[in-house]
Amino acid sequence: MRKSIILIYISIFNCIVTVAKDSNLIFSSSISDLNEAFKWSKNTALSYAHDGTDPVGFWYEAALPNREAFCMRDIAHQSIGGEILGLSNHNYNMMIKFAENISASKDWCTYWEINKNDKPAPVDYFNDEQFWYNLPSNFDVVQACFKLYEWTGNKEYLYNPVFINFYEKTLYDYIKVWKLETENLLTRSTHMNTELPFKEETKFNGNRGIPSYIESESGFSLAGDLVASIYAACDAYSKILTIKGDTKRAEFFRNKAQNYKSFINDKFWNNKENYFNFFWSSIEGDFIMKNTPTAGETYYVWFDALETPTKSQTTINRVLVSENNVENLSHLPLLLYRYRMPEKAYEMLYTLRNHDRKEYPEASFGLIEGITVGLMGIQPKASMNIIQTLPQLISNEQWAEISNLSIFSSLVNIRHEGNYKSIFVNNSEKNLNWRASFYGEYDKIYLNGKECSPKYAVDVMGNIYSYIDTEVKHGERQICNI
Repeated sequence: MRKSIILIYISIFNCIVTVAKDSNLIFSSSISDLNEAFKWSKNTALSYAHDGTDPVGFWYEAALPNREAFCMRDIAHQSIGGEILGLSNHNYNMMIKFAENISASKDWCTYWEINKNDKPAPVDYFNDEQFWYNLPSNFDVVQACFKLYEWTGNKEYLYNPVFINFYEKTLYDYIKVWKLETENLLTRSTHMNTELPFKEETKFNGNRGIPSYIESESGFSLAGDLVASIYAACDAYSKILTIKGDTKRAEFFRNKAQNYKSFINDKFWNNKENYFNFFWSSIEGDFIMKNTPTAGETYYVWFDALETPTKSQTTINRVLVSENNVENLSHLPLLLYRYRMPEKAYEMLYTLRNHDRKEYPEASFGLIEGITVGLMGIQPKASMNIIQTLPQLISNEQWAEISNLSIFSSLVNIRHEGNYKSIFVNNSEKNLNWRASFYGEYDKIYLNGKECSPKYAVDVMGNIYSYIDTEVKHGERQICNI
């Protein structure tokens, strides 16, 4: 059964039971085409969600259409869109399925793709010696689990032993067995932990440990997206450990993350011609396919692994002229808003909506996240116990509103009138903390008509914004404007 979804979530930490039927999420704006895009995305994404009666439990499709399966890479990138649509149970179940299937016999890989029968998808898996696997995926899932905690406040992502084991095995054993320490990255072999030379009868020759998400190229032993994914996982785990009070190990992983970030920015950056290389060959002892823009460069910014706004801007510009498949295009609405390119992001919403492969599940989930997190600027941070808003409408003549949005197991309504006025309605039974933010440096912000002194911060591109923090009590409506 699809679309008549019943979610039952039980948290062992707060003993709250939440029951939700079809998503009551509503988006409306002064832009009719945007309304249609959101409506299409919501209906399409929910059509991929299954109600828990399959052997695998709650899940939604996150792979090639009609495969009836979910893939690590796709779930990592669709999961926040899933949360926006109220698919918390689905996200949690799929993530823990990946986490619990990590094993030494697979060299600390898990299953790349799991089907509705709770089995590794046969198209990608024969046995523990012969299977398809893209190495960035473990790291991508670690980061995704932290992002899910930030959106939901679900401490299972922090404390459940199954997740802890996955994080630890990934960031210690997986790195070691695949020679992904910074000192080994440039000398590691292209094909590892597989019998060589390849035998004709062996399935998935050369695909058991692809060092990239890019599957259309060969002859490389390392790619930039793999290094960026390790950075992101180490950074996410350092934040998890900080929340848990393990300051010593948090510092260890924070330093480890910085080492990978420095590696990318030092080794992969072509300082003379101002671009990032992507594919490295240990056999050649050099980068290959130099100065050829590739969709894989998307992951430099997806994992926020670049050290300066200039490098980020250069990389995004190259991505925009690359031959992007629908999977990469699905990331761009969010990323273009994150990196302060609202006009381009707005265009990308329609590019994706009209793509000839728009039925690929990642497209609709990416649109949902792009509009909600990007255009509406809604960013929950459970680690700080705040919900931030930072609108990016094209003009102050536009307005947009989202209602019945689930954050921290609470329902909120958020409306932006241009980029100068925001309204927050708390429909939950508990008080929430709102960080109302606006791009620009203002000497005052008005909260419910009362003048307040703002604080200031900068986004990833160094753009300054002004904000105030306020507690919104249950059932309360607050207005903030500049």
